[in-house]
Amino acid sequence: MTWLYWVCGILLFFVLICVTPVTFELELADRVRMHVRVWFFRHQIFPKKIRVKAGSINYKKMQRWRSKQARLALKKKQKAEKKKTSGDEEEKPKGFKDQLDLYTDLVKSFFRPFSKHLTVKLVRFRIVIGSDDAAKTAILYGTIAQSVAYLLEIIRQTFRLKLKRGEKVEVRADYASDLIQAELLTAFKLRIWHVFPILGSVAGAYLRSKLKQKSSNPVRPKPADQIHTQAT
Repeated sequence: MTWLYWVCGILLFFVLICVTPVTFELELADRVRMHVRVWFFRHQIFPKKIRVKAGSINYKKMQRWRSKQARLALKKKQKAEKKKTSGDEEEKPKGFKDQLDLYTDLVKSFFRPFSKHLTVKLVRFRIVIGSDDAAKTAILYGTIAQSVAYLLEIIRQTFRLKLKRGEKVEVRADYASDLIQAELLTAFKLRIWHVFPILGSVAGAYLRSKLKQKSSNPVRPKPADQIHTQAT
């Protein structure tokens, strides 16, 4: 019976991992912040928190980082110059078209299941519009309010849009202020098991594109004189 408990425990752990929600939070207030949340754990990913010990500056680490960036920039420049000077001009358009078709298929195959499973939750959405002129404020208010309505409708038609209970999208004009203030908190939620259909769709599109390229570019047989010279 012990092995049955082990199997049940492994299956339960696998199911728990699959249903784990991963949430990316985008916050826009005085500055932009991004957090990632897994269950009850929350970690800030932008801007990165820099921990500096009091009274100490790591000059060696900064110098290594600067030299690494300089090497990467030099390598990128040399690679660009080599790519510009070399290369067959006749085969470039054909290869570029094949690569463009491949990337287009991959993006389509990724976006189709991704848009189906992604949940967008508006926790807070407030925009206060103001300017130094009342007529300008009215024009800005009409433009921004209509743009926000169109944007929310596009998100609603593409993803699963939810609004926090008790909250509403607020866009208003403040004729006593001369600044535009925005406060936004949005959460993008995806579960771990949603990654599997996305990866399957991308892998299937990649294989189909490669098979299509092989069928459209068959291997040409060598001429008889080349075969004869190779045999001799």
